[in-house]
Order: sequence, then structure tokens, then C-alpha cells
Amino acid sequence: MGVAVSISTANATGANVTLADPTLTTPTATPKLKSVAPTDVGVVISYGGGSVLDSNSVEEFSSYTVQWSTSSSFTSTSSATLKASATSNVWIVNNSISGISGSFSNGTAYYFRVRGSNSAGNGPWAVWGGGTPTAVTIGAPSSSGYNTVTGSVVIPSSITVATGAQLYTGYYDQSTNTAYAARIGAPTNSSGGNAFTVEVPTGSNYIQFAILDQNNDGLINAGDVTNVFGNNSNTVSVSGNLTNQNLTLPSTNSNATVMTQFTQSTVTSTSTSYSLNLKLREQNKLPVAVQLTAASSPNVLTPLDVSNYCQGCGNLQFQYDASIGSDVPAVNDTYTFSVTYSDGTTGTATGTVTAVLGTSNLATSLSPTTGSSTSVTPTFTWTDPANASNYIYQFYMNDSSGNTVWQIPSNSSNLSGFSSSVTSITWGTDPTGDTSNTPSVSSLTVGTNYTWSIQVQDANGNTATQQVQYQP
Repeated sequence: MGVAVSISTANATGANVTLADPTLTTPTATPKLKSVAPTDVGVVISYGGGSVLDSNSVEEFSSYTVQWSTSSSFTSTSSATLKASATSNVWIVNNSISGISGSFSNGTAYYFRVRGSNSAGNGPWAVWGGGTPTAVTIGAPSSSGYNTVTGSVVIPSSITVATGAQLYTGYYDQSTNTAYAARIGAPTNSSGGNAFTVEVPTGSNYIQFAILDQNNDGLINAGDVTNVFGNNSNTVSVSGNLTNQNLTLPSTNSNATVMTQFTQSTVTSTSTSYSLNLKLREQNKLPVAVQLTAASSPNVLTPLDVSNYCQGCGNLQFQYDASIGSDVPAVNDTYTFSVTYSDGTTGTATGTVTAVLGTSNLATSLSPTTGSSTSVTPTFTWTDPANASNYIYQFYMNDSSGNTVWQIPSNSSNLSGFSSSVTSITWGTDPTGDTSNTPSVSSLTVGTNYTWSIQVQDANGNTATQQVQYQP
């Protein structure tokens, strides 16, 4: 709640704000379970935070309870309690984590359910499989029908591995939200790395991940060392057995990125503009205050305090968007941040412009446009740019008031975009397979102006957006 302040030609006084804890009520929401994937004596559970956020986009729960049982009626259960974590939508539950009551046995089929809790009480259970509970057989997948992937994870010598820390590594399928993971129970930061073997189905939309769970709580949170933050664009394919799939964990405390955005809008006339998206995310430490202190280009003024308010980002991050009009960013432009971390330490981080997309990278021939169709449930089509497979794509549609009508992928999706194999979208059908992601209206309104666009994104998050108007 804001405080109204009137500013005239004199200094203002009495603009005081009193902070108070929110009044909590017994939760009514359930976590959205996306996948339960078996591992050696445990599971990796992917869940969606969108189903447990209140009207202010604040997570309703302070903790979650995961229960498993050999009975679909859950007459006898084991459980694990996990803290709510704004930076993690994955729970790693196995016999080794802290907070576990009971255990798993390889080769045994278990049913799973999850509920959230806060100080006012417990929410309802979400059962894996819903009305028809689905059992998951515990144990690392066998090589039959899978591809054997081997490699090693190197923990930099600058990282002190905590006593009892666990290392998890493997491949995360962004299409199915399923993780195929191996656990290394006594990780070291020796130069030879930590060898792993994991069985992975054939697929083309994986990210290779590694998580050093320093406090062994089954979550990705402050103090853990991982490569997953900001990594969703670095997709890899697995189509057979692979060797030497080596990965080195980061040694930096935070990760600064600079992404360029080029937009061409064709409405009554054609206009173009550029903007910058500056981000700073946690890496090995949790940032709590960030200031942009230097820029090699004059298109952004410094110093500048950077806010961490970013709804729908999927991760805690400090972000600043700068519209720079006709100024064209340059590759290797640098932006330096001063960072304060949750443990009281400070440091700097620098982000660099990696690429600037332009007209040659735009999707073209967008249809329908105003005057080209009368349909209130249109099919959207376009032509991809050259080297189409080098990019991923996003679809947006807004009404004349700027309200989102439809967005693909959805805001709650783990996907960064869809592939170049998609060049048309049928009204009401999300080509990523998310059946819950439909337009906010059943059909468009005759005579109303709508704006829709196709965004092209490279592997480093730089974008080129073609925007057109449609009035059925």
C-alpha cells in the first residue's frame, strides 16, 4: 500500500511508511505438480509456482510437505518437509537430504502427494496423477530405451565444498519438465572433476545442469552453486550415447547480463526502436542491493539504483529496462554493477552486449493484419528469418488497452520459447503442448484493434520483434 505525498515547490515532510507483516489465512491453493522423475533412492519433482501465488504474486506457503506411500490411499506414509524457495521450482528428495522422515527403496513403486503450509495452517493435497493416482518406481532408469551419457562436473577450487553437501547433475527436459539426474554423494573440487553417468531419453530440448546442494536441503537456494540460473536458452540434444559431457560450475557470486531488443512496429506506418535489458541474478551468493555504477556507452545514465521487482521472471533478479530509441547498441558495450549480498559482502559484476539483432533477423509476412481477414478466431502465420534454427520464438497478443490476450509460452511456463518448426498458431491451441494456455477471451471482438507479434531470440537472449495490428 502506497502513501500519498503531495510535492510542490517546497520540501515534503511526514512521508512515513509503517511496515507490518501480512495477515495470513489458511491456504486454499495446491501446488501444480509437473513431473515426478525417479532417481537412485529418490525422486526429482518439478512444480509450478504460478498456482501458489496470491493476488500480489507472493507465494502463499512458507513450506511444503512431500509424502509418499506404497498405497494410493496414503494409509502409511513417509515424508520430507522443504522450505518455500522463490528461486527454485524443483525439489530433490532422496534418502540423503535433511528433513526426511522415512526412506525410499529402489525398485519399489510409490504414490506421491504434496501440500503447502503457512503459519495459519495447511493447504489441500495435490496428488501426482490427480483423481487417478500414478505410481512412480524408484531407481535410476535402466539403459534399455535410454541413452547413456557420461562426463564429469568440475567444482572450481575457489569453492569450499560444505560437509555433507550433495552434487546433482543431469539433463532437464524443458518440454516435459522432467529431470534425469545422478547424485554424487561426496563431491570434491579436485581438478579431475566428479564423474557421472545418467540415462537420458532421446530429445532435443534439454539443458545440462549441475547443482552443488551445500546445505543438503533438496532445494536450489542461497549458498548453493549451480549453472541453472539464466541457462534455459542453452539447449542441447541427446540422440545417442554420449561421452565427455563435462561441465564446470561457475565461480562467480552473481551473473550480470545485457540483452539487446530491436522492435519493428507496422501499424499505420513502420517504426523501429532499440532497448536494453540489464539483469543481475544470484549465482553463488544472493544479491540484496544492486546499483549500476558504470557504462561504456552513454545511452544509460549512471549511477542508477536497480530494482529487484520482476513479476513472472521465474527467478529473483534485479532488472532494469532502458528504452534508447534510435540509438543502436554496440557489441562489447559493458555495464558494471555494484552488488551487496545477503551475507554482508560486496562485489562487482559486469555484463557485456553479445549481439544486436536487426531487420534481417525479424519474422516476416505476419498474417492476419488489419483488412486481411474477418475472423474472430484467426490462425496466425509468419515466415522465419534466415538461419531459423539458430533462434527460439515467442508469440504475444494484446488488446487496445495493452492487456495480454495470449502469450506463448505462457508466463508460468519453464520454456523460453518454441522452435522454428512452428510457423503458424491455431486459435486456442498452444503449439508447445500446454493445454492450459489458452487466450483470455473465447474470440476477438469485431472492430477492436489488437496488436500481435513474433519475437525472435538468440541463445544469449537478444531479441528482434515484428509487431503488427489486426482488427477483425
